[in-house]
Amino acid sequence: MKTIVRVEKNKNYTVVNNTSLHDERLSWKAKAIHLFMLSRPDNWVFRSTELTQWAKDGRDAFNSGLKELQQFGYVKKVRRRNERGEFEWLTTVYEIPCMGNPSMENPCMANPSMENPQLLNTNLVSTNLVNTDLLNNDDEQDAFTFYQVNGFGKLTTYIKNKIEKWINQIGQELVIHAMKRAIENNVFRWSYVETTLQNWLQQQVKTIAQAEAAKQRLAAKKTQSRYGKYVETVPKWFYKEPPSKEIKPSIENEDIERDLDAEMQRLLKEFREMK
Repeated sequence: MKTIVRVEKNKNYTVVNNTSLHDERLSWKAKAIHLFMLSRPDNWVFRSTELTQWAKDGRDAFNSGLKELQQFGYVKKVRRRNERGEFEWLTTVYEIPCMGNPSMENPCMANPSMENPQLLNTNLVSTNLVNTDLLNNDDEQDAFTFYQVNGFGKLTTYIKNKIEKWINQIGQELVIHAMKRAIENNVFRWSYVETTLQNWLQQQVKTIAQAEAAKQRLAAKKTQSRYGKYVETVPKWFYKEPPSKEIKPSIENEDIERDLDAEMQRLLKEFREMK
């Protein structure tokens, strides 16, 4: 009597080495984390905050299992500078323990054989835990896959509907290009991607070439506003001299001057009499 019910391995499966499964030093939690990490594509960028979304265990439980994998050489984390000169952590996962510091000459990899391949990822979309029932054609599949494998997060129904809407409105190529633009700016949020798509829709951008041209125009405009000279237009009337006007004393002013003169004469007369 069979105690294991298996399915045909034609999709949604990954073949891995059994070393970690038989490693008695590891907890079941650590073994599960290790298998899940090995199910990712070879160029996957591991982020702890994202990995914790795939199970109901809390962050502390996940970190505890990951610490076991690091302790016994299944996971290595190295701090390095990226292309932008910023520091980041690079996480590398090994099927068999890698003790010491791995390098290009000593990558800590077993020699794979045809009987025991190191990794077989038969279906990128299925292996990335995308619900294949939601993907109706190859175009959508590419957009969904790009969203997941580049670290934007879990593909929820809400995000899936958003991506579908933009594919229908602006095309798959531009949707993927907007996600690439977000990656270049180190912003892994769908809201950023959607803002870019909305701007392209308003500008009637329909191709990647038009999107790049719009980007160059925006950059040139910012540069001009920052370093360019601002010339103010002065109206012609500013340079015209106003017509001269002769100031004539009014009758009121003449009366005041006569009164002051009379008062001065009176005071002088009193001063002489006092002497």
